Amino acid sequence: MKVSLKTYAIWYIGTMIALMIISVALAFMDLTLPSAVGAFVPAFTGAMACGQKLAREHKTTIPRKDAWAMAVPMTGVVVVIYAVIAALIWLFIADDFQLMPDDFNLIMRVGVTVFIFLVFAFILGLTFLANRYFLTMGANVELRALEKKGQL
Repeated sequence: MKVSLKTYAIWYIGTMIALMIISVALAFMDLTLPSAVGAFVPAFTGAMACGQKLAREHKTTIPRKDAWAMAVPMTGVVVVIYAVIAALIWLFIADDFQLMPDDFNLIMRVGVTVFIFLVFAFILGLTFLANRYFLTMGANVELRALEKKGQL
């Protein structure tokens, strides 16, 4: 069994765009989405869609070992997506703003950088777990649906 990283990336990016549109629409009503929604819902939807696709193709559940192994490259896709977004922000937006005051000392810069890295690592860890568990959940849901339709 092999997960389609292209499918995962399409679902992940599509969900990110949909959440941005929803967020803008909610802003007109003075409402906001919780920040965790933007971080984890794309991973949930991407992993569920990939799990459903695998179940349709193979007509079986995803073994635990395979699910853990497939979650690694899926999380790698998330790293690439965030790297591209960060590069685009850096290229087009960061030049217009002074990110650090002139008197901001080196120790604070290192501290802030380490903190941002730790937060990013924590989010990637949770994304990895979401990929693993929602991949199998998607497969199980699809198998039940196929069974109800009599296609299994």
